Amino acid sequence: IAAGTGTVTATSYENAVSFGGNVGASGLTVSGAGNISQAGGTITSTGVASFTSTKNNVVLDKSNDFQGAVTASAAMGSVSVRDANALTIGSFTTAANGDIDFRAGGSGALALPAAAITTTGNVTLVSGAAFTVSNAVSGANVQITGDSLTISENVTASGTLGLKATGTGTSINQTTSVVSASGDATLVATSTGVISLL
Repeated sequence: IAAGTGTVTATSYENAVSFGGNVGASGLTVSGAGNISQAGGTITSTGVASFTSTKNNVVLDKSNDFQGAVTASAAMGSVSVRDANALTIGSFTTAANGDIDFRAGGSGALALPAAAITTTGNVTLVSGAAFTVSNAVSGANVQITGDSLTISENVTASGTLGLKATGTGTSINQTTSVVSASGDATLVATSTGVISLL
């Protein structure tokens, strides 16, 4: 798919949907049985964008610009959504073992729905702004990155755990909750930042 402006609706009942070039739209509704992915280009959507794969993955891993909320559903697979700026996830669905990967770029904030993130797959959450874990996060290998990090709900990793504050002088601060990892845990703040876990 390489579309212009306006509202874009794309449906593939049996096959994959792949974005091969730049897409600009005021809204997107994309569904298919196969993978929904990007072979090249970027997606710019000024409105709500919805992606549904009924049997595979949703992987939108280029420097996109989703200015409205994104809905990503991969009931039998994994979801990955990347934005060059702020990223708002309206809702998402994965398989029980699906990977969850949401990344906001630059100084953009990552906003997630008010629900626990639970999977036996890997979880990666990246915010270019300050980020608060306000709902429980549970996965295999868990990586959470923000300009600063506030942990106010449980974070559980059955594998490795990474918590990273990237801003100058910013901190990782646990207010309440339990942070646990069965594997190695890596906590990173800048030289003038503070790491405070209960």
